[in-house]
Amino acid sequence: MSAKLECNDSIAMCAFRYVLGRRTYQVPFVVEWLIESQSKLNSDTRAQIVKEIDVADERGEIGMDMDRAEWMKCRTALAG
Repeated sequence: MSAKLECNDSIAMCAFRYVLGRRTYQVPFVVEWLIESQSKLNSDTRAQIVKEIDVADERGEIGMDMDRAEWMKCRTALAG
């Protein structure tokens, strides 16, 4: 069974905050979903995600190097 999760701002923030900083295989899936869904997110939500990525990166709490690469890709897409 394949279910597609519809995006809204609350779901996006929950998924984002759940995986940010975790060492989990879910990071690339959430990043891809956020990038694909960015047009459905309001500008405040996109700005908040970018801000939280920056804070986590500054604190060294963004995850492993491969996770950081994914989050920077997400940051670039959502900040654009």
